Amino acid sequence: MTTPDDPFAALDPGETVTLIAVPSPLWQETGGGVGAVHLIGAGFRPDFCNVTEAGDLDVGVISAGYVQGRIRITGEFKARVPYANPIEAAARLIAAFGPSNLPLPSLSEGGWIRFIPHPLLPGFPRMSVRGIKHFQDTTTLMFDLRKLPGMTEASLTIDLRTFLDRMTADAPSFRFIPTCPMVDERIEIAQIRTATRVLALAAARLATLIPRLPSKRLRPCKTSSATAR
Repeated sequence: MTTPDDPFAALDPGETVTLIAVPSPLWQETGGGVGAVHLIGAGFRPDFCNVTEAGDLDVGVISAGYVQGRIRITGEFKARVPYANPIEAAARLIAAFGPSNLPLPSLSEGGWIRFIPHPLLPGFPRMSVRGIKHFQDTTTLMFDLRKLPGMTEASLTIDLRTFLDRMTADAPSFRFIPTCPMVDERIEIAQIRTATRVLALAAARLATLIPRLPSKRLRPCKTSSATAR
């Protein structure tokens, strides 16, 4: 039995096809996606992926992207009052972003970020402030943003700067300095442990072998979600 969003539903009953499974280590998925980058660089383009995280073994055909960033807010650090307290500016900024992990409004809806809604990813993009640090005249916010296909780090940076420029106009005593993505969180291949690097390269090598197999397009067999897992 299939469901409306079942990727196998379009196949004819009784159709026999072949499946090829390629293990893809995705270590450091929030810091560069080393395993995935190797596979993509090798030219591998699968029809479906099996998400093994948390043991659900979900079949996926699309996924929201993930970007980490930070915003440094500088104000004043003085023993007198009143003064430009960056903690208060950070609180106003968080309120302007809205509640965490709820769908972000589009520009036409009064939001700050550009995107085209995707029918397979309702409720995205979403944003969440994950951390706050403060020292003297500087408060730093760390955030995650789940983005849609078509949204890039470059476009996100432009939208974020435009939004923060409006915040600066309303609060000229503060400076809002965004960093997106958080470059120091992106891990290069040379920094990864030897075992992780070897497995990632092995997966990339498997991908280069795929074109040598028969060229007939591979499609999943007709089955239920339970059987697929």
